[in-house]
Amino acid sequence: MVLAHGGWVYSLAVLKDGRLASGGDDGKIKLWPKEAAGEPVVLAHGGGWVLSLAVLADGKLASGGFDGKIKLWPKDGAGEPVVLAHGEDVYSLAVLRDGRLASGGFDRVIKLWPKEGMGEPVVLAHGEVVSSLAVLKDGRLASGGSNEVIKLWPKEGTGEPVVLAHGGSVSSLTVLGDGRLASGGQDGKVKLWPKEGMGEPVVLAHGAGVLSLAMLGDGRLASGGKDGKIKQWLVDEEKLIAALCLRAGRNLTKAEWASYISSDTPWQPSCRDLPSNWRTPD
Repeated sequence: MVLAHGGWVYSLAVLKDGRLASGGDDGKIKLWPKEAAGEPVVLAHGGGWVLSLAVLADGKLASGGFDGKIKLWPKDGAGEPVVLAHGEDVYSLAVLRDGRLASGGFDRVIKLWPKEGMGEPVVLAHGEVVSSLAVLKDGRLASGGSNEVIKLWPKEGTGEPVVLAHGGSVSSLTVLGDGRLASGGQDGKVKLWPKEGMGEPVVLAHGAGVLSLAMLGDGRLASGGKDGKIKQWLVDEEKLIAALCLRAGRNLTKAEWASYISSDTPWQPSCRDLPSNWRTPD
């Protein structure tokens, strides 16, 4: 099935009612019927490219654009949107656990907006262009950008963030089913970070600059890159342990476990059905 937006598509989001929303370089947002039958509802963000989309807790769609504005659209798509002035190009949007909207962009800051869009936002200084935002399962906000680092912000938005060094410009962030953060960068690598941000990440080599990450329904992680390829990674720990046992034909060493599984998870025999006297390499 192919849907013709009509220009470059920069962002997608799924509405609460199951419809797909697309935003493009034509300054338009299109809300597609669930069965893709009939014409989409068209919303005019205006002012250039629609760079980011997010769905708020109350079902409203938020759009961020090249014009530095965020628009909060009525759920039925009818009527005028609430307009928030981020200031410069809005590259990423994310919805916090408490319902507030977070926006990040070219001006190197993150803004946390009051739920109803009224009043001044809390401003966090990422330090460089903010290209991606994600909300961790514990409620903290993660930001990634061109300064090659990821910052994990306290839930209240006050205090210093935990800083993770990806090693390349960070283009995409997503959260795995087990709560770990995944980052994709221009260095061609995907990194899976321990939940507390302490210790070394598991590193997956996509091979070219990673532009996008997404979690699939079966627990696999998908990465898309500048090479035009999408790679699907087995990141569910139980399934990965079983697959590595089958591949290696033996238990993993402690060093291999930390590299392929996680330093977060205590070592255990990866081939659990082997005889009790089966030797595990050091």
